[in-house]
Amino acid sequence: AGIPDAQLRELYHRSSAAVLSLAGAAANNALLEAQACALPIIATDLPAVREYTDARGCRYATPGSADALAEAVLAVMENEPERAAMRAANRAHSEAYSWRSVGERTMAVYQAVG
Repeated sequence: AGIPDAQLRELYHRSSAAVLSLAGAAANNALLEAQACALPIIATDLPAVREYTDARGCRYATPGSADALAEAVLAVMENEPERAAMRAANRAHSEAYSWRSVGERTMAVYQAVG
């Protein structure tokens, strides 16, 4: 909110992980942005979060449990090999949401019904 895109991207790149404590979500740009920036994600376990994330790149925490969220953050931050695997999984998963990928899938639908 009010942060220029270049500055926001820099903040993502300087981060060690993305932590999203959500009460409810239908879609969340922060999830997609964190994946595109190859950040490990720790997020509340909600259906919409699972729809946008790859379990290999996201540690899910029980909704409403600050302890579960804190434990997930500590587990990820204390395990560099896991963080590296999460980063790679998220970067690869983010490609499914690129403009090119979305455009190709949209064209395929139009061609199939066309």
